[in-house]
Amino acid sequence: MLKSPSLLTRLALRLPLAVVLAVVAACWFSVDYLSTDLRFNTDTEDMLSAELDWRRNNIRLDQAFPQEDDTLTVVVEGATPDEAEDGALALAGALGQEQERFRDLFLGELDPFFRRNGLLYLDQEELERLADDLAAIQPLLARLVREPTLASLFDVLGDAVEELDQGEEVPIGEAMDAVAGVLEAAAQGRPGRLSWSRLMRPGEDRESPSRMLFVARPVLDYENLLPAAEPIARLRELTRELGLVPDRGLRVRLTGSVALAHDELLSVSRGAELAGVLSLVMVLVVLSWGLRSAVLVVASLATLLAGLLFTAAFAIVAVGELNLISVAFAVLYIGLGIDFAIHYCLGYREQLTRTGTPREALVGAADKVGGALALCALTTAVGFYAFIPTAYKGVAELGIIAGSGMIISLVLSLSLLPALLALLPAPRGRAAVSLGGHLLDLPQRHPRGVLRAALLLALAGVAALPWVRFDPDPLHLQDQHAESVQALKELMQSGDGSPLAINILRPGLAEAAALARRLEDLPVVKEAVTLEDLVPAEQDEKMAIIEDLQLLLGEGLTLEGEPRAGEAEAALASMAALENRLDEWLKGGDALPLERQARRLRDALEGWRAQRATAPPAALPAVLDDLAWRLLGLLPGRIRALDESLGAEPFAIGELPERIARRWRSADGLYRIEVRSAVDLNDNAQLRRFVSAVRQVAPDAADSPVTYVEAGRAVVEAFRQAFLLALALIAVLLLWLMDERRDVLLVLSPLLLASLLTAAATVLLGLPFNFANIIALPLLLGIGVDSGVHIVHRYHANRLSGTRLLHTSTARAVMVSALTTICSFGNLAFSPHAGTASMGLLLALGVLFTLACTLLVLPAILARIGPGTNAP
Repeated sequence: MLKSPSLLTRLALRLPLAVVLAVVAACWFSVDYLSTDLRFNTDTEDMLSAELDWRRNNIRLDQAFPQEDDTLTVVVEGATPDEAEDGALALAGALGQEQERFRDLFLGELDPFFRRNGLLYLDQEELERLADDLAAIQPLLARLVREPTLASLFDVLGDAVEELDQGEEVPIGEAMDAVAGVLEAAAQGRPGRLSWSRLMRPGEDRESPSRMLFVARPVLDYENLLPAAEPIARLRELTRELGLVPDRGLRVRLTGSVALAHDELLSVSRGAELAGVLSLVMVLVVLSWGLRSAVLVVASLATLLAGLLFTAAFAIVAVGELNLISVAFAVLYIGLGIDFAIHYCLGYREQLTRTGTPREALVGAADKVGGALALCALTTAVGFYAFIPTAYKGVAELGIIAGSGMIISLVLSLSLLPALLALLPAPRGRAAVSLGGHLLDLPQRHPRGVLRAALLLALAGVAALPWVRFDPDPLHLQDQHAESVQALKELMQSGDGSPLAINILRPGLAEAAALARRLEDLPVVKEAVTLEDLVPAEQDEKMAIIEDLQLLLGEGLTLEGEPRAGEAEAALASMAALENRLDEWLKGGDALPLERQARRLRDALEGWRAQRATAPPAALPAVLDDLAWRLLGLLPGRIRALDESLGAEPFAIGELPERIARRWRSADGLYRIEVRSAVDLNDNAQLRRFVSAVRQVAPDAADSPVTYVEAGRAVVEAFRQAFLLALALIAVLLLWLMDERRDVLLVLSPLLLASLLTAAATVLLGLPFNFANIIALPLLLGIGVDSGVHIVHRYHANRLSGTRLLHTSTARAVMVSALTTICSFGNLAFSPHAGTASMGLLLALGVLFTLACTLLVLPAILARIGPGTNAP
């Protein structure tokens, strides 16, 4: 066992005040340095090595099309397609004026080019049906364009009823139902507006979400902890100013890479803040119970906080920035760094009962536990450093930070802590250095029973291993209630503009188009889009239909004035006349055409009239204005859109606007193929199937779906390497530094059992490994070996004293250390960030299993072996 660490304590005790003042100065410098240089990187993809083939493909894609990177997908949803479209156009227009916060907008189908030529993108049959639908509603549109008032609307409906009464076939059923629905909502005080786009296209699916999407590229401030905070806040502000709020039947949600990273960093930071505070509080409680001395608690916490500051400063110097994984180092440090102080303090209290002065007790404690602490620091650091050679850069950085933090903690526990205790009054009273209780004698009284139970548990753990699984979906790591996550999942499930697509680059358009056609033959591919697909087919045939529509609807579809209620008397008279006509017509016999729609409209008019009668006369103008807003307010946008679309003209690929073409053709002549899935990518099995099928055709496929699958494989392989490397390095370190070779097996046996039980617990709890919590197993090797080292060291030291092993200060220190670690990690389980929460839960379970195996299984093994050799 290491003998030299106590020298550090002796040196610190020569000038304890100077040591304390030097550490205080270093703490001040660290705080100042962190306040100016602390940076975060929230890009989850950057947490994996850029040397991986699929990462190279992603980097190549980002370099070719930088405008596709760091984007916000703005999802505008309304009760009707009209509201969604008008809201999206208004918001996009406002964002276009915010060039200092948004560098680029891609409007998709809202782009003026697509709005003008949108009819050319319809299938010929679909365009013919639309022409028929518009012909049916033309009389209503023509009247309302000239006079957009309530009286005009109800007069046209009344004329249609008269035509029905004369036996003519009038396609007015959709309009009757739609107007009746709005009247019912108005009478009952519910939201509800007339969708003119649905009247123009009655075949549309009424159940599908009414949403519009566009993409914004915000200006990110990487000097800020939340780089997208300012543009997102401004977008939210504009949303409220424009009235795009739920109270008006509209909802605006943000997703895409920037929103996901923003929400993830928010949840991680909130979770880290909460966990950090709770960790300190719970560590304080456990320390108070375990150390039973205010002096020891204060000195231990001061040492812990100093080490935390030094480790944070070291992190920025060594790594440059924190990522979403390495930011957890603070909680890890609190849980692990305090262990050294606990062992030293309890050793100090034990030495106080045997020596005359506090100084001698401080040196004696260092002599007794210093070697074991040094070995524990090295093994824990090795457990962290084992991550460094892996491809998982994010955790490799955590390994550098946390591993070095263990060395920092050791140095401070053997220098600053003794110096503080030398300056403070010695603890008073006799400490309960042992755990006490007859239960602790169980491993030594019934070792065979304990070992048989351990063997059965080990076999059960091995049997559960085939069911251990890894979840590669990074969305499952995030707060599942976050707006960006929920919006993305809905888009992925519906296939309605999901931003989750595979992208492939090719040097020529012909090659890209040929590959796209091959990809579209795959069952898992919905469509593969290239620049060529932006030029619609059969343009001449479609233009003939559009020209017929121009003749039918007339030129210059422009409203003469804004929609309005009009004269109150005229509006009420028209409504009363329509109600009477409907009533008379419905008395005309059975099996009338559109009878259901007519009855509903008549009843709705009657209900609205009855509700209006309860309002005071002075409120009538407001009531009619509300009804006009509901029935006619969305008409102008549809008239403008229809008028724009009738201006379509044939075009070739070279006539596409540059703002659109550059999203498909890079500056250096690479062409992008966007491959969209025909399967639900929320399902990991379907995601892997989609990626595998596409990559068989195009091995250089890139973007998020490939990242999800390949990152999962890379992380699993990284942690397999880390686990085996940590196990090998710790074993070599123990063989080199421990006095007896069999001690290595004694330390590692309960640790391997705890690892098996932890893996089995993930199966029983339905808690899969993921990008965050998979650090648990290699980490537990480094953490868990500490307790075994302390117990084995005390086992040899107690040969002459005859003290029962689990009734020593060492066993109490192991218990208190484990409890502080469990409390520290366990607090992470309450983080809103699902990945951090799963990491906290798994680490807490792992430490609990490690504690049980160390205090039950290891003593049982030692009892079967017999007394140890004396160790100083």
